[in-house]
Amino acid sequence: MEPLNWFEILMLFGALQGVLLIVAINRFSRRHKTANQILTVFLILIIVNSSWEIWKLSQEVILVDGLRNAIFFLYGPFYYLYCQSLLTTKVIDRKQWFLHSIPCLIYLILLFVILRKPDFWYESWALTAVVVLIQGLTYIIKSYLLVIYYRRNTFNVYPYLKYLQTIILLTAISLSTVLGVLLLFGTAHYVDLFNRYIAGVIGSFVIYSLAYLAVLFPEVFRLPVKNTHQTSNPDISTPAQPVPEPAKQLFSEEELQAWKIKLEEVMTCSKLYLNPTLALEDIAKAMEADKVMASRVIREGFQLNFYDFVNTYRVEHFIQLSQDKQYAHYTSLALAYEAGFNAKSTFHKVFKRIKNMTPTAYLKLMNENQEEVSG
Repeated sequence: MEPLNWFEILMLFGALQGVLLIVAINRFSRRHKTANQILTVFLILIIVNSSWEIWKLSQEVILVDGLRNAIFFLYGPFYYLYCQSLLTTKVIDRKQWFLHSIPCLIYLILLFVILRKPDFWYESWALTAVVVLIQGLTYIIKSYLLVIYYRRNTFNVYPYLKYLQTIILLTAISLSTVLGVLLLFGTAHYVDLFNRYIAGVIGSFVIYSLAYLAVLFPEVFRLPVKNTHQTSNPDISTPAQPVPEPAKQLFSEEELQAWKIKLEEVMTCSKLYLNPTLALEDIAKAMEADKVMASRVIREGFQLNFYDFVNTYRVEHFIQLSQDKQYAHYTSLALAYEAGFNAKSTFHKVFKRIKNMTPTAYLKLMNENQEEVSG
């Protein structure tokens, strides 16, 4: 067996790193379950491609190389859908998965036609490289626009946003450069270089960088996506539908107590407060009531407004997490995001108003009291 060259060694370490990241993401990162699942599948695709470069036989295996090219068509969609799932609350349904997979499916169908025409193999690989790069750039642009939207809807500048933008920018520059070389200096001449080296290096860089984003920044939170179904024409507007107001009736003491118990059960069992974009209508739906009723129960039963009521649960959950050894490696900000807060400033402001001291001072006081009791 011939010794591995530098590229095969690089791919080997990349594959091993991918396996470790899969374990780390699914074991230690408790947030973004859907995003982690997408990233796990993406990592597996990268590992398969990397492993093939290491273990393939000396002779050219056209069918497997064709299947590897099909995997390249999934890089762009997985890149974008991972960013979308990580940064937004939009649910990725089967229809969306199918639409993003259409280029890959078309290529798989054409592959069986290409395999019957050996004289066309080299030209087909060259054309595939160009199409893959164009598709990848398209998804990179979509991902960049998604991050821009995310930043505009975030009140603070978080380090992971700059990290993610840097990844996207470097990826876009790399893909643009490679595409330019293929088109300007001869696609056929450089297609082997693309298929064997450049695609593997760029793909590995992108996905491993995104994986470290999820591992190093567990405090990443989600924002709801913009409603794309709304018309963009300002001259065309949908008339507002009047919302009927139910007649307000006085609660009896028994009725109010019953609604309070139901609301407390909903908040405790379902832990709705962990949703950073929780709305009054979400609580009303869980209570099987309307928004007016839910608002009255909160206001009259707990003498709190909606936001203070929800944030009280979040503060208590933050305190519970701070005493949990499983979260000992989390920062206070990361714990706040785990508890449902979506901004550092909001967390500190709410905590100080509810507990009359800062989170750091409160946790320090708790630890001192525990030491006195244990001592």
